[in-house]
Amino acid sequence: MRARDGFKCQVCGRTGVTNAHHILCKERYPEFKLDTDNGITLCPSHHRFGRLSAHRNQLWFSEWLKENFRDLWELAIRRIELSQT
Repeated sequence: MRARDGFKCQVCGRTGVTNAHHILCKERYPEFKLDTDNGITLCPSHHRFGRLSAHRNQLWFSEWLKENFRDLWELAIRRIELSQT
């Protein structure tokens, strides 16, 4: 996944230290834990620590993902819907 994303944060473009973020959390959706389509590369600030980070502001992240990576967002929504049936 990080290679796919050019080893840079997909929000700000920062390189260096990056993290793999699970779009659907691995605890609730373990079947997608290793699926690269369930991940995106983020810097530590956009992953966990910043005000606008995937873990601290999930609504912001969902809207950002929908706007910038609609295919990954739609796939996550389909997977959530399928898991509820």
